[in-house]
Amino acid sequence: MIIVTEETANSQTGESAVSSWRLNISGGMGYMTVGTDAGENVVINTGFGTKKAIDIHNNLKNGVQGNIDIHYFINKNAGLGLKYTFFTIDGSIKQALNLPYYGFSNFALGLKETDYLHFCGPSFHRRLIGDSHWIFSLTLSGGYAYCRKELEYVEYDSDYLSPFRVLITGGTFGAYGGFGLEYFLNKHIALGLDAGYFYLPFDELNVKTNLRNNQDFWSFVNGSNNNYSRLDFSLGMKVYF
Repeated sequence: MIIVTEETANSQTGESAVSSWRLNISGGMGYMTVGTDAGENVVINTGFGTKKAIDIHNNLKNGVQGNIDIHYFINKNAGLGLKYTFFTIDGSIKQALNLPYYGFSNFALGLKETDYLHFCGPSFHRRLIGDSHWIFSLTLSGGYAYCRKELEYVEYDSDYLSPFRVLITGGTFGAYGGFGLEYFLNKHIALGLDAGYFYLPFDELNVKTNLRNNQDFWSFVNGSNNNYSRLDFSLGMKVYF
């Protein structure tokens, strides 16, 4: 194992080390690490059973993510650039209820949630160790994160439909730190595995709801802590040019 230095970078990383730019395109899975019982309790309070609430809460911890970042090398080992990441999660549940005393013999509840998170910010990339075939590196980034959460709660019996829709949005400062392992196919192309952690706490989110009337929206600010911090694992292609 060799430590990359200014003097030995060319011999260790082959011709790829003379490249000025590095483009990373990757995608994979994300797992939200922060969660409370509050989300489950909200689902239970709307009429769903505990098991249903736990199921959708767990489903909404796993999502799909995609990354693109580009760095310009200011020396043989370090580069400055820009990082963008997209992450989405979704889940839905449905539960039939028998409520004959209320005149509903085939009553059901439905709940669907879809979340979208965007992150963009300046980034620092550092080659740590490697040789002519592989590189182990570090990437750090801090920037703006935007959250969009779409909720739909439905009560229906036969032809009766009563949707309750909520749109939740907000922005915050986020930070990323991760490591990558690359294997060079040639001097310009490498395949890589990346693992990192996003810190994404949202102190406030704007809530907009129609209260079962598509034309009558109203808004308020949810000041409770909403944390979307997560682990990311991805596979992608690195292009040096």
